[in-house]
Amino acid sequence: SYLLQAQRPDLAVKLYKDNGLTQDALRVCQEYMPNKLDDLREELTRSGGMNETRMNTGAGNRPTTSYNNDNILEQAARYETQGEYQRAVELYLRLMPQQDIPKETLVKAYLKASDLARKFLPENKAQHVIRTIGPRLVQLGQPNQAAEQYLHVELHKEAVEAFIAGKQWEKAKKLALEVDPQLAKYVDDLYKKHLKERGNAKELMNVDV
Repeated sequence: SYLLQAQRPDLAVKLYKDNGLTQDALRVCQEYMPNKLDDLREELTRSGGMNETRMNTGAGNRPTTSYNNDNILEQAARYETQGEYQRAVELYLRLMPQQDIPKETLVKAYLKASDLARKFLPENKAQHVIRTIGPRLVQLGQPNQAAEQYLHVELHKEAVEAFIAGKQWEKAKKLALEVDPQLAKYVDDLYKKHLKERGNAKELMNVDV
């Protein structure tokens, strides 16, 4: 479009969004402004543009959000069957940890998005997908799986951070030593801080300086 030719993807996204063209807004954002994609998804979710419906509850008439997650999963599977892998991945990424969705379903969807992205999308997009799902997997209590996904696309520092988030100190240190001595020192410093906060003086003395 003219706006994209003029290198104004932000205006193109706004135009699509204001006209209710959610998929086009997400597509342009992912292609031209991937760092803004999560913000756009959250904005669309809040505004009702992501297949959500508002309904009142009996508790003080507070609005709650009902997501049509089954439809999202079914549509993602259809896109995958049709070879529209980018669209399938986008749909899997719509599912958020904050939503009322079983943890197993979320983890499965994120791993599916990673698998499709690594197999069928350009490397930079695959990395973006994994940068998106990594923190979500950690949030869901799956730091090892997050680290594994990061390692698939050689995001070593992010993998170390995932291990640290899960208090997997030995794994974090081992990986850091393989990648960068400075990263290993960073892990050691955080581990010492962790031990101090726990008041574990005996173990602190055993940490390599």
